[in-house]
Amino acid sequence: MSLSEKEKQNIVALRMAKTKAIQKNKTSDKVQEKQIRKELTYYKQKLLGVCNQNDANIALEILEKLIRLHGELLQLVLQKIQGRYGYVSEALTKKLTRVFIQESHELTQLVLKHLYG
Repeated sequence: MSLSEKEKQNIVALRMAKTKAIQKNKTSDKVQEKQIRKELTYYKQKLLGVCNQNDANIALEILEKLIRLHGELLQLVLQKIQGRYGYVSEALTKKLTRVFIQESHELTQLVLKHLYG
């Protein structure tokens, strides 16, 4: 059984479309990761200023945003690993999650200690 010329062209077109979609996804992941990292830097600086002013409500809101952004970054990293290797090991997921929890806890403790002594 030989494929017709039209079927061959369709296969090539599908492969090209898949390759472009993968490249576009990688690019958007990089852009999204860069944006999240910029936001993390911005909110960390803003949190320092708010803590120095002893404004607890705003500091807690910013802390919540920082933790959410850390979570989004973790999710993006895990998706990137899965896209690259086809899977994410349970051990790696646990390790990265543990790091996320530890960093969130430390940040929360620092803010609470600064605000409430």
